[in-house]
Amino acid sequence: MQSRSSFAVIVASLLALSAGCSSGSKQFQAIPASGPEIQAHGELISRGAYTFAKYSIPTARSGANRIVTGPDGALWFTEQGAAKLGRVTTTGSFKEIQMVSGTAPSHVASAYGQLWVTDANLFQINAVTPAGTITQYQAASSTRGVAGGVGERIWFTEFEAGYVSILDISTGASAEYVVPTRNALPYEVAFGGNPDQIWFTEYGASKIGRMTATGSFTQFATRSQPQSLVFGPDGALWFTETSANKIGRMTMTGTETDYALPTQHAGPVAIAAGPDGALWFTEYTASKIGRITTSGRITETPTPDAHANPVGITTGPDHHIWFVENRANAIVRLL
Repeated sequence: MQSRSSFAVIVASLLALSAGCSSGSKQFQAIPASGPEIQAHGELISRGAYTFAKYSIPTARSGANRIVTGPDGALWFTEQGAAKLGRVTTTGSFKEIQMVSGTAPSHVASAYGQLWVTDANLFQINAVTPAGTITQYQAASSTRGVAGGVGERIWFTEFEAGYVSILDISTGASAEYVVPTRNALPYEVAFGGNPDQIWFTEYGASKIGRMTATGSFTQFATRSQPQSLVFGPDGALWFTETSANKIGRMTMTGTETDYALPTQHAGPVAIAAGPDGALWFTEYTASKIGRITTSGRITETPTPDAHANPVGITTGPDHHIWFVENRANAIVRLL
């Protein structure tokens, strides 16, 4: 299988010489843009059978995207339009970290005591400590999905270049593996039971791929363009099919089952395993939150704002569902 690992090591070495850092990375201290912690009073809003607590993001038009539980027990989210990384506690207290100028923070993962932030604009991946220190690592193209593995390795996708890459944070060097399918546009990643292999969506090729730590690929065709994916409590992969308006399920051997959403043109984007044994997902176009059981039963509820455009979703440290309202510029907790 074709790999760019040797090239990545050379790039890392050249960066080390130019930056004076043996890891091949650039480190600097970020200044929290919001200054002291900002307390937001949550607005309680009922929609159907659910009640939500809505917290407005301090930065207007932040372009909030993905959200994850961080190593400090707070929720961290990317602000793609404001070049910031945001933090909110379960009581609604906000802080924001200013990223490098020109950065478009995309996806975020928590691993090894840091937040790992991909960039939809610059060719890099960022490690951010809860205190706000940022370390940048060079990539070959813009980056999207990211997850922490074992042995101080970070796995991520390089969207336009068509790579799935592994970053060794002990050395700062990355190995970049070329996805076999041309124009695959690898997007999101997820770990299953084996920490030495990653599963990922191929948005451009309508496939789901699996790659081992040595760059060996297996690919399974899907019926439409998969975007976000997660492993469910049933041991299967669950993924969003944005263009087909469906939620997909795939076994480890590639058997696919699709479930059509009740709302037409709902635009499912992100999906997460919930605390209740079901899968929860965002409906960007319909401004709804969806829930699907492992048997395929779907329920939907409107978001607090009619034109919210929800994107990222996760289970928080309080065992509640949290999600991002991109257009409404808010972080929301499902009570």
